[in-house]
Amino acid sequence: MAVVVPADGNSQEPALATARVDDAPGAEPVNAGPDRSVFELSSEDPSMGRPDALVTLVMFGDLQCPFTQRAFDTLDALMKRYGDRDLRVVWKHLPLDFHKEAAPAAEASVAVHKLGGSPAFFCFVSEIFANQRGMGHAAYQTAAGKCGVSPAAMDAEVRAGYPARKVEADKRVSQAAGVRGTPHSFLNGLTVSGAQPIDKFAEAVDAEREEARAALSSGVSPMALHAHRVATNFSKAAVRPSTPSNPPPAAQPDTTVFQVPVGQSPVLGSANALVTIVMFQDFQCPFCKRSAATIEQLRKEYGNELRVVLKHNPLPFHPQAMPAAHLAMEARAQKGNPGFWQAHDALFAEAHLDDAMLDQVARDLRLNPHAVRTALTSNRHQAAIDADMQLAKQLGANGTPTFFINGRKLTGAQPIESFRTLIDEVLTTARGLTQRGVPRSRVYAETIKNGVTGPASP
Repeated sequence: MAVVVPADGNSQEPALATARVDDAPGAEPVNAGPDRSVFELSSEDPSMGRPDALVTLVMFGDLQCPFTQRAFDTLDALMKRYGDRDLRVVWKHLPLDFHKEAAPAAEASVAVHKLGGSPAFFCFVSEIFANQRGMGHAAYQTAAGKCGVSPAAMDAEVRAGYPARKVEADKRVSQAAGVRGTPHSFLNGLTVSGAQPIDKFAEAVDAEREEARAALSSGVSPMALHAHRVATNFSKAAVRPSTPSNPPPAAQPDTTVFQVPVGQSPVLGSANALVTIVMFQDFQCPFCKRSAATIEQLRKEYGNELRVVLKHNPLPFHPQAMPAAHLAMEARAQKGNPGFWQAHDALFAEAHLDDAMLDQVARDLRLNPHAVRTALTSNRHQAAIDADMQLAKQLGANGTPTFFINGRKLTGAQPIESFRTLIDEVLTTARGLTQRGVPRSRVYAETIKNGVTGPASP
């Protein structure tokens, strides 16, 4: 990316506690007060363009994300096309947990911004993206030097702690805005998710320029324009990243739709949910334990649109997996679906499973101890568990956890973004079915009715 020299020209940034919008260059300073939008923009944020520009593009990015790199290259072309009076670009940090260098790189860039202003920041980011495979402290020092900032001064700023606080502040803003993946941009509050082509951005910019001009004509102050348009455009509920920030090269979701019946399995959620996740689990599997937290988070995010179904697949090399499955099923027999899910949570909460721990879980759930002992010794629930295992084998779900999201297969404890991407895709299809008259309670059955009953032969 050829670096566009931003219009702010600031060489020093205020302390974290301040929140003043950048003064417009080439004009008398304007004290606009804090940005009143959800994005909390201030002169601490690297920017290109004037603060009173017609359109403000806020980009949440991760410096180790290849999709953010691609989107970053689009910013230069946009600034050249529109100029600093029509467009302002503001950067916010969202380093993702599974990118190990994302947070250190973000903190280094914050230090560079504080020492050299926005021109140095965008120069630094351009250097990092040009050498994304070689990220590390030495690379950050080299990039800082190329951009006119002393590497030693950069390191001192990082050690002083302000960069880490700034990155955390940006992450809090991203949470308030409902952003979950990178890159994610907002044009006057309108969401543009992923590394979209420049025409996608330009279409939104062109439309927003007209709306912004109309707002100014109605008496909105130029320095309050961004917050005014965000108040009109922004909807957290509409924010759904459509492009995964770093999809793992292995275990991509299979596009095949499988017939995976719900049957009599334990269920969380409404039968009217448009998305059904059927998961094959093993209570002694560490990856299943990890994914349980992911599923819980997804349930919070998608609410009544998501139904979760559990089927058992205790693996033979986990000696306590089968007894744990029996215990969970006995909890269901005694206390219904709520009892099953209480046992599910309790079993995954344990660091390890053994007979004593299973007894403790049963006591904590206040199950009938005699019925529990009988269930475990007589294998009372074996038929139901065997049926689940047979179905797993038929579907090619040979490991745990394995998920089928409206019949689409996802294997392993994937990052939550992989789940969101697939859920959003099948949710769109499900809504299309309802628009054609399919009752919500029939959406899942309609979705899988023509699905395959097993994997293709090799």
